[in-house]
Amino acid sequence: MKILQAGSSLFNSGGIERYIIHLADGLTARGHEVHITAPPGSWLSTTAENRGYPVWSIKVYNQHDLHTLGAYRRLIRREKYDIINTHFSRDYLVPGLASWLEHRRGMVIHRHMPHCWPHIRRWMYSKALYDKVVGVSHAVYDALLQGGIPADRLEMVYGGVEKVTPGPAPDIREELGIPGDSVLIGIVSRVIAQKGHRELVQAMKFVDKQAVCLVVGDGNDLAHVKRLTVEEGLQDRVHFLGWRNDSDAITAALDVVVQPSLWEEACSQAILEAMSMAKPLVVTQSGGNAELVQHGKNGFVVAKHDLHAMASALNTLTADQALRREMGAEGLKLQQEQFTVETMAQGMERVYRSIIAAQSAVSQRMAS
Repeated sequence: MKILQAGSSLFNSGGIERYIIHLADGLTARGHEVHITAPPGSWLSTTAENRGYPVWSIKVYNQHDLHTLGAYRRLIRREKYDIINTHFSRDYLVPGLASWLEHRRGMVIHRHMPHCWPHIRRWMYSKALYDKVVGVSHAVYDALLQGGIPADRLEMVYGGVEKVTPGPAPDIREELGIPGDSVLIGIVSRVIAQKGHRELVQAMKFVDKQAVCLVVGDGNDLAHVKRLTVEEGLQDRVHFLGWRNDSDAITAALDVVVQPSLWEEACSQAILEAMSMAKPLVVTQSGGNAELVQHGKNGFVVAKHDLHAMASALNTLTADQALRREMGAEGLKLQQEQFTVETMAQGMERVYRSIIAAQSAVSQRMAS
């Protein structure tokens, strides 16, 4: 199959961008030809080019940005894709409309958050423009089904990652002046209010002083979180590393990975990558998180905003190195069994082939 993965509104290195690369790798390994649309100069564009994928430079600025409609129509007309797969909300309309205008089918829309659309968009995405809607976890699938997407238009395919093999780990303790026997807790994420950094800082007040928290990332809530850290007197125990090129190596250096999200996660790439590095996790009961982290097995799942429950989970892991290793090993085993690039690509290939088979059946009926 000849497949286009549309990521023309994505610029930074977030979970969806990494998902697209993983999916492209998995499909290519299965013998398919994969092209990618991406904004020029973006992380997705650069990474895809470095991996040898044909990359078409298209930048969609917002959902109703029709100035790229012509570019998409010309691309679809020229390349004659069997499947076009969109991933981000700003990319849903323009490629879908362009394909419809070019009388091409084989349209797949990925939903990376457990929320459905309002009535008009729901009709447009699930009936008018797209053949299938794919949720990346049961939490997403259920939200779409309850929101009115017909079951025969819905599929569920988990995301997947390769086993992360990071580069040489920096001596982060020496870099930050952290005692060698400290337990490193960390979050690698955009620093925005919905990701729960404020709650993590507040929970650190109740965590054993042997634990030190590293915050890796940047975002519009960074100043607030830093100010809160000072107000709580935790500046010696919460360290801000900013955006890092070696974030995988930082994760590899951590003893515990935390994801205290306040919004509904779908199928977190950050959690899966931490599992692939055998890291125990503490996460909130948020969307698909509990599908990845089995409470008491490869980590702990706590209620949103429950600072004491989060602190208790962190204290349990801080105090028990053997438990950290045991939970990390369980997480790696689970990731390798259920959340690999290969299993994701197999699932998506099944969805793509079902669309092509349905189209072929329609064509044969019309011909007869």
